[in-house]
Amino acid sequence: NLDSKSQDEINNLRELAAAVSLAQTREEIVVELLKIIRDKIIPYGAAALYLGSDDLGFSLNGTWDLTEADTKEIERQRTAGFLQWVVKSHMPMAMPAEGKYPTALYVPMKAGNRVTGILLLLTPRAVDEFTQSDQDRMSLLCSQAAVALENAGLVEQVLQMKQYNENILLSLTSGLIAVDLGGRVTTLNPA
Repeated sequence: NLDSKSQDEINNLRELAAAVSLAQTREEIVVELLKIIRDKIIPYGAAALYLGSDDLGFSLNGTWDLTEADTKEIERQRTAGFLQWVVKSHMPMAMPAEGKYPTALYVPMKAGNRVTGILLLLTPRAVDEFTQSDQDRMSLLCSQAAVALENAGLVEQVLQMKQYNENILLSLTSGLIAVDLGGRVTTLNPA
């Protein structure tokens, strides 16, 4: 028997999984993730996504709903080294903001044992309002999204390679025909 809060968490994960399975691109995956977070967990004001790896570092990949003040706060947070702490600890972190800016909540996006991204949410909620349950739900959602983002990246690479190969075939001045073991034509170029 699950309590209603646990059932809501499971439903949120199912909703994300369903939305992600329909998403075609990285952008669509992130938009669905942010929608679920805003509607079900934390009514944040702005968001930023950092993608990368431990080896190559993390760079800002996208931002959503930023004001000029949010942009300054994100830069202040970045230079303070919080991203590196989240990557090393693999744990979410809520940080108080400076002055009138909102609170920052960092959530690692883990695929397996690797952090592949960090979601930064700027929210007017105070740091002490973020419960462990909020952070756990965010971690689960972000980890599921991280795997989906990796898969979308792989699909994009395959599509790019397919387009590259098609461009080579189309640009050949000599005729090219490929057949399978049954003698059926699988590829040919206009020449």
